[in-house]
Amino acid sequence: MAGTFLYLHGTGAASPEVDRARIERHLRDDLGMTGAHVVCPPWGAEVGPPDLDILPALPLSSADARRPGIDEESAVPAAAVDFHAASLATVGSGSTDVAALPPALEAVGLRILTDVLARHRVSLTNGVVDFMRNVLFFLRESDRVRAYVDEAIDEARGRHRGGPFVVAGHSLGGVIALESLTARPVDIDLLVTAGSQAPLLWLMGVMPGIGADAPARHPFAPWLNVLNPRDPLAFRAAEVFAWAEAPPTDETIEEPRDLLAAHTGYMDEPEVYRIIGRRLGIVR
Repeated sequence: MAGTFLYLHGTGAASPEVDRARIERHLRDDLGMTGAHVVCPPWGAEVGPPDLDILPALPLSSADARRPGIDEESAVPAAAVDFHAASLATVGSGSTDVAALPPALEAVGLRILTDVLARHRVSLTNGVVDFMRNVLFFLRESDRVRAYVDEAIDEARGRHRGGPFVVAGHSLGGVIALESLTARPVDIDLLVTAGSQAPLLWLMGVMPGIGADAPARHPFAPWLNVLNPRDPLAFRAAEVFAWAEAPPTDETIEEPRDLLAAHTGYMDEPEVYRIIGRRLGIVR
């Protein structure tokens, strides 16, 4: 089966070739779409914010912050391992049953967590700042980003040769996809947002282009919103946008279960593609 799948990445460095390869693999293996055309516009590199050096603002010297051996990609996992090991050492046993710990150890656990976070301050702060600066940049430069995305969608539509046409976005990419398609609706089969903050941002009043009253527009439809309950950056959309002429549909996945993967692993999760396939009526 042919088709077109346009994917907008979230915050962080984009890898269009890697994204394209893994999405093509899942479309083939999970949906039987062997001839799908996958497009991954690197909006972050093309029209996103410049890199930011936060070290001058941190409460430690640049020399200390730039010490060798820091692996930015493993910051949160390393902090979690440190916290787990320190907790077991404090408790003095191999038990992982937090409910069985004496209440007094809660304060100790908080102190351990604080120490671990301080030790990984540079890497963790970089991750938070990277997310926030991309969100704030989009809210400030949304017209510029949308123009780039509109052009990418138009180009993909010009090459579309039948089958379903899907626009999907992860995290902030889902926000961008929703705003772009709402501001300028186009003829596609499905909008998919995964681990997206769109419902939260709309409730905060920072998406004025979407609303029940003109000149705002009702959110683009059909819209499928996929979320993992373990993902702290994912939000339900169906109830938030229940007022829409065609409200979005929420679908929940239970994997991955680890904190980082719960947010970053949507496009690697076969269930996400099966949900999309069921929505499109694709039967293998």
